[in-house]
Amino acid sequence: MLIKKACIFIILLLASSAVLAGEIRFNGFFTAAGGLMVDSGTTYLGYDEDFSFEPDSVLGIQVHSDLNEKFSLTGQFIGRGIEEFDAEIAWAFASYQATDSLKFRAGKMRAPVYFYSDYLDVGYAYPWITPPNLVYKTVPFSDFSGVDFVYSPSTGNWDTTIQGLFGRKTGTSTAVGGLATNYDLVNMTGLNLLTANNWFQFRLGYNRADATIAVDSLNPLFAGLDAAGLTNVADLMRGEGHNAEFMDAAIGLDFSHFIARAEYVFRTHEESFFQDQTGTFLMMGFRAGSFLIHATFSHFETDLDYEYANLIPLGANPVYDALHANVRGVIDAQSADQDELTVGIRYNLQTSSALKLDVTQYEETLLPDSDVTLVRLGWNMVF
Repeated sequence: MLIKKACIFIILLLASSAVLAGEIRFNGFFTAAGGLMVDSGTTYLGYDEDFSFEPDSVLGIQVHSDLNEKFSLTGQFIGRGIEEFDAEIAWAFASYQATDSLKFRAGKMRAPVYFYSDYLDVGYAYPWITPPNLVYKTVPFSDFSGVDFVYSPSTGNWDTTIQGLFGRKTGTSTAVGGLATNYDLVNMTGLNLLTANNWFQFRLGYNRADATIAVDSLNPLFAGLDAAGLTNVADLMRGEGHNAEFMDAAIGLDFSHFIARAEYVFRTHEESFFQDQTGTFLMMGFRAGSFLIHATFSHFETDLDYEYANLIPLGANPVYDALHANVRGVIDAQSADQDELTVGIRYNLQTSSALKLDVTQYEETLLPDSDVTLVRLGWNMVF
């Protein structure tokens, strides 16, 4: 609540100070995207067999004010179709330009965990209607509250940015077999590098936090472990304050007619029942005038480790056998080996607007007959 109030306070300061100083800038972005599943009775990414504009449509407004040569304030409001376009404060931070190449910021900011993190909601910035889901679902949030620095040294023909951060993030997700999960990430720290010239981009990032992740529906299992004298297993699975790490590497190529993107992400949790996750994608595209034709293959998988289940001896008694099976079940619920293929066309109407068509086929290879097909149309605009 304090963080939300602080964000609102920054936005109000931005508006009032900008009016007084006469230095206020508005920018915005808009995506109208609709789609449906080809096969009836299937769902994916919020879509079903009925055509809908809700899951991916978004409207955002960014307000920026330079208070003086050193200090500035930035706020961003976003409304999403899936939330009936109720406005939320996506960003609200203050900046201090220490030197020409070094900036410090404080407030609510974008979490720099992916290649496209800064533009996650700005559909015009990338080829697809949305970035590859099997990679960009690995971290279940897109912002954090804290401080960071952005260092952009002069490196000749290269544009290089080094970003370090410290902060906190709390929220909810459905990361364990669809179960409701509450997370509290404290002491978030990260260091991220992005360097690019006119045809090549490279990103490398490392972020970590002390994570406490609570799944209330698992409390009966933890209580059963405690009652059976297996408190050591229960404490390991609770994982309060455990180390969570996320790593990302990406490259981009952009020539006159050919573009390519590739990204690799890895998430791991030490001393927790959360299993390691890996996501990758490779995109290739051919540009002809205002048209871009592209194809993207994505993969997501979990690496299951039954260490905690194996701490419960089998055959000792029926209670231990049942607890062993239940712990294995929690681990198995996270199993995934998923593939996604997207083929799409983008047409640039002008310098600030584009039309898109994406056809995505998704399959969970661990399940028979699980392949589904999603067709989406989109219109992106920045203003």
